[in-house]
Amino acid sequence: MVKVLMGLAVVVFMLLIYWRKKVLILVERVNSKILYFYQKQYVDILGIAIECILCMLWMYFSRIDIQLPVKISGIILSYYAMKDYRLSIKYIQEKINKTASWIGFLLVIFMTAFALVGNRGIVYPLDSDISLGRIMTLILAGIWSMPVILLFLRKFENIVLFENNKEKQKFFLFIISLILVMPACIALCVFNPGISSYDTNQCLAMYAHDMKNMPNWHPPFYVFLLKAIITVWDSTYAVILVQFAFWLFVMLELFSYLYGKGISDKLLLVSAMFLGLNTSNVLYLCTIWKDIPYGIALLWLTIILSKLVIDREYYIGKRRTYFELVIALILVFFMRQNGIVPYFLSVLVLGILFRKSKKMVTSIILSAVLICFIRYPLYSWWGVVETPESIGGKYIGLGQDILAVYYTGGELSEDTLEMVDVLTEYDKDGFGFNPYWANSSYSLNVSMPRFILNYIDTFLKNPDIMIKEILCRNDCIWDVFEGEGARVNLVNFLGTWDGNDNWNDFYPERIYTELYNWINKDTIFTAESQLISMFIWRSGVYFLIGIYVAYDMWLRRMKKTYYIIFVPYWAQIISLALSTGWSDFRYYWPLNLMIIAIWHIVIATQHLYENA
Repeated sequence: MVKVLMGLAVVVFMLLIYWRKKVLILVERVNSKILYFYQKQYVDILGIAIECILCMLWMYFSRIDIQLPVKISGIILSYYAMKDYRLSIKYIQEKINKTASWIGFLLVIFMTAFALVGNRGIVYPLDSDISLGRIMTLILAGIWSMPVILLFLRKFENIVLFENNKEKQKFFLFIISLILVMPACIALCVFNPGISSYDTNQCLAMYAHDMKNMPNWHPPFYVFLLKAIITVWDSTYAVILVQFAFWLFVMLELFSYLYGKGISDKLLLVSAMFLGLNTSNVLYLCTIWKDIPYGIALLWLTIILSKLVIDREYYIGKRRTYFELVIALILVFFMRQNGIVPYFLSVLVLGILFRKSKKMVTSIILSAVLICFIRYPLYSWWGVVETPESIGGKYIGLGQDILAVYYTGGELSEDTLEMVDVLTEYDKDGFGFNPYWANSSYSLNVSMPRFILNYIDTFLKNPDIMIKEILCRNDCIWDVFEGEGARVNLVNFLGTWDGNDNWNDFYPERIYTELYNWINKDTIFTAESQLISMFIWRSGVYFLIGIYVAYDMWLRRMKKTYYIIFVPYWAQIISLALSTGWSDFRYYWPLNLMIIAIWHIVIATQHLYENA
């Protein structure tokens, strides 16, 4: 059924291209009929009523246990989406009036509906056929989302830019700084001496105090930075305060840039409050994980790329830009193993776009030289060693896709079945496969070409199962609601490693206060509230915002080079699709930060068109 639908979609798309002139005439006729219909006064109440009914219908048939606050929010959103429907119709006539823009709009609608109801019965279970009821639910969600998407696009277009007061900029940034770090500072006092886990103990207590024979699993470069910090002050507070400083520096880079571009200080203050009070930001900034500086570094790289492509003439000649770029690239490359993908894609697009700039080419070469120097001579000097675990672990994510084919009854070659034996530790019957959570062996040690060929062969034989599995293990990226049977780990994580290993030989135990219990209840509420968690502990809403922003850029005919600001974001998604076998929210946290930054940056540059 899935293959048939995919084939039909391709055929329909090709026919639309072939008959594009006839489709354009049809679109113009439909537009005129829609306008005539919506000019009738009785449509005001009728349209709102239909939109609210559609909202209740897709929620009811979605098979999702939707909480009451989400239902109420959906009804309110339906009301506002249809309240000024004539403005939406006018927007359609002015902006979405060509075949290409309509095809793009339909794709955006489909992605929205899929992010709302696409998991149950379409993606999961993996061996399920797509029923007519599931398709109808998808259609209901898509029809409902049309006015909502148009509302977003209209509001996005109407944000006014100002000439902000340059004399007040320093004071404004000072206030922003307080908003961005004060909640995290309070949380640090409550969750003293910081939030820690097994990874924290491995990196900070164990290897940062003795790097000899450290396995290349936790990034040695991150451990070296930890060692440099604790050499000055051997305390978890020292590490977390450096983390605060890095966060604040990058955020001020963003807010000062946006302020200078003319986004109103009120909007920026609201955004700073959201970022500063966001529970995931607050808790993660107090957590000693490699993922936190990695996420901030990805955000930093996004901001630098934005400056280079949007204000090329101003930043292309500044030495500071290249200095920051080299550091950001090195941090992204080393802080997490999957940072290799964002690094190479960013370097590739920068190299192509700025190939005539000697400073840019020099910066890219310098970053590569420094990476090679750190990765080989310095790693050797530090005593870093390769281990079988760090070799086999790189197949966990893609190996999960192969296992999905096996346990769904798909077609596998004999050579691929041998890899399945190793991944399941020669116990295929008792393995307990879960499409959302990899439990496969780390001991698969085959050559990269062999694994790639087997993976491609399996994909070509079972594209529907493989695509479903990729979507399942990255459910948190695109799915607005948690998928059926899915789980996201490290949500509202407040842990401490007290009493484990040798942690307390180096760092004191947590002192619990009454404030801890009060704040703990608040953070638990953010995780259990479906409405709040989708903005704090999931990435599906931000994924849709990114799609809407990119579509808006296309409708405005912004320069094609501006899409480069999405490179770190999509590179991170690709890296997760290649490597991640399970959902820890810390992997997806950087995606939310980058989309928030991109959204604001596009607002600040919305007046720049292709023909400007």
